[in-house]
Amino acid sequence: WMMKEPGLEEEALSASAFGSTLKIVRRSMSNEAALLELTAPDGGKIQLSAAETAAGTFEALVENPDPGVHMVSDGALSAAVAVELPNSLEFEGAASGGIAAERLVSDTGGAVFAVESGFPDVRLVGEGRSAAGRNWAGVMPRNNFTVTGIELVPLTNAFAFLLLILGFACAAWYREGR
Repeated sequence: WMMKEPGLEEEALSASAFGSTLKIVRRSMSNEAALLELTAPDGGKIQLSAAETAAGTFEALVENPDPGVHMVSDGALSAAVAVELPNSLEFEGAASGGIAAERLVSDTGGAVFAVESGFPDVRLVGEGRSAAGRNWAGVMPRNNFTVTGIELVPLTNAFAFLLLILGFACAAWYREGR
């Protein structure tokens, strides 16, 4: 197989985080569960034994793991899982709308659009003009760029391309003749 299907592998180790529980699943053709080693984000190691939940499927649960990336290994296979706090700062006060950026938007003459009704048209506007309207948003050209030079370099010379094309043609002719 060039494309592997992880769900069909005979030997597999996976880990996933659900809320405050870390679930480690080991699938094996063996009837015995291997001893698992969990490495916490701070470097501490914990030995875990997995219980058989189905034929060839062994699971271990860890309650309240520390936030961060945990590594699980059984000696032959390894897996990584990221555990995050359920009340992380980046999720605190998440809301759609322009309330947080209201002052910046009003100072710059812009607007907040709800994309559920479609994206606004983008137009060029002059300095000092309104930068938003009904179903359109304006962009002021700043002309703040500097081009220091342009250099065009061919990928290779024409003779090398000719040799490459002739080589492919000869190889195709040889292959066709076999």
